[in-house]
Order: sequence, then C-alpha cells, then structure tokens
Amino acid sequence: MKKNILLALSFVLVAILSVGATFALLTFEASNHNTMTLGQAEIEQLEYQRVKDANGNWVSTGTVDQWGYTPDKLEEFKQDELLLPTTGTPKWDDRKGANGDDHQQSWAEIGAPGSNQLFDDSVTNTKDKFVFVKNTGSVDVYYRTIILVEAPEGSEDTISFVGTTNSRFDWDTTKDGIQGAESLKPIAYIEVEGTRYAMYCAQYMNVLTKGEMSRPSLLQVYMTKESTNEDVKKFGEKVDVLVLSQAVQAQGYSDAVTALNDAFGALSENNHPWLPQN
Repeated sequence: MKKNILLALSFVLVAILSVGATFALLTFEASNHNTMTLGQAEIEQLEYQRVKDANGNWVSTGTVDQWGYTPDKLEEFKQDELLLPTTGTPKWDDRKGANGDDHQQSWAEIGAPGSNQLFDDSVTNTKDKFVFVKNTGSVDVYYRTIILVEAPEGSEDTISFVGTTNSRFDWDTTKDGIQGAESLKPIAYIEVEGTRYAMYCAQYMNVLTKGEMSRPSLLQVYMTKESTNEDVKKFGEKVDVLVLSQAVQAQGYSDAVTALNDAFGALSENNHPWLPQN
C-alpha cells in the first residue's frame, strides 16, 4: 500500500478499480501545505472547480461578466468525486454554456483576472481542478507550479491533464523558448516512495505582485479514452497526481527562470521537491 508522502504539497488521489468503473479524486492536504517559498515570499495555492447541479450540468452564475459572457459558478475543489474514462480528447476550447449559450469562464468570482475558454461539452468525464496561486506576502514574487502525474512503465498515457494556454505560462523550464500547454511533455520521469511519475512544470513568466492572484495553470485531470484494463492494473489501488507551487522574491532578478533556479535549482530527475531529505 502506498505511503502518504509527508511533504508540503497537495495530493489528488484517484481510487482505481477497472476501466469503466468509478474513480474518486481526493485532495488530502490543506492549501497552505502545498507551497514552498524563499526570500520572504508568501504564496497560497488555491484549487477550484465548476459547480454542477443534481443532474451533473454546470450551473451558470446567471450574470453577464465584463466580457459579455455568462460564466459558470466556481467552488472549492471537492474530494471524492467521480472520474471515468473520457469520451474524447479534452482541450481548452469553445463549448456550450450551462444555459446553452457560448461563453468564456471568468475567474473574477474568486478574485483572479481574465477569462479562458471552456471545454467542448461533448467531451465527458473530465475533472475540473483549476490551480491558482495568490501572492499573500509583502514582496513581489516569481513562482512555478510543479505537477506530478503517476505514470507506471507502459501506462504513461493513462492519466493526463489539460494545462492553460495563457501566454503568461511557460511549460518549459529553460530560457531557450516558450513551450505552450498544447504540446505538454514531461521534464523527467521520477520515482517518489516507490511510485513512478511524469513531472511537469507551469512556470509563471511574469512577476506576481503583492496581493495578486494568478490565472490557473492546471485546469482538468482525465483518464484517456484509449486506456485498457491492463493499463489500469499497473496503478494498483490508486493513482496519485501531486501539485506543489514554489515562489521566490522577484527583487534582484531579471526573469523567472533565473530566480526560481537560483532558489530551488533547475528541475530534473535529480532535483525536485520530493527527493528524500538527508
């Protein structure tokens, strides 16, 4: 049985039975336990999802936002919700809203700026997990959010996620170019407490100012429609998706990559927050 990892991070655990059976997504740690900061930086990682009614339909706010759309209501991410194999290929795109109107999702309800398009509603069985970071300290910061998705040998594509395509985020951790979420690829495969994960990173390229809330990095988690019973068996009793955000003061640094690598080191198979502490 997998051990709980006693680190400052957020867990999403998906209980697995077999393809076509139900999945329970659970968040085990409070939001103030999934961050790491240096240099007087203080951040909070916040996780939300859209509200659904008793029939599983998204619930509209009923009000038109500043962009002229009627967004869905948001609520804090809930534990123990169901996840089934998806029926399509999720992407961040247009869809029909809760009231049958095309619209974009506004983050204003929770104090975050901007709006983003929503999934095509013909793609079912995806699980919202909108991961935001808020600067709660007294200094401006640079931050990055690290996402680990369990990936047993031979079943690397069973559990996947959708990341934001917002241009403020770079899914590459070098200065050599911007990688958008449309072409997500792991930085490395790592082992934590005997479990193999694909490691990704959403690096926020702008300064997050005092009191500012970012746009979301991680958006949804899903099980791919191509998954088989053989794939699922390799996960054992559960699938882990770990999410952790790191921040450092922005003063004295010219860019996010330099600041975060100076504070925490460049992410790699041999350098990440889940390495055993000596």
